[in-house]
Amino acid sequence: MAALRLVLCDAASPLAGREFEVELPSPRNGQAEFVVLRARFEAALRQEWRVGDRCKARRPRTPSRPGRTSE
Repeated sequence: MAALRLVLCDAASPLAGREFEVELPSPRNGQAEFVVLRARFEAALRQEWRVGDRCKARRPRTPSRPGRTSE
């Protein structure tokens, strides 16, 4: 389980400056859980993706999965 403490930084939001915590459960059955920076998410949306396009994903090595690489 991972806990993230976040603060809303969008000045246009009525909740700007409010802090909240998000708990991410451990991945199960090989399903990865991740958080993506908004700028990268928006850049991916602007990309004109086609079937067969490749992307690069990185994930850190974890003690529970020895021997796996980070790329």
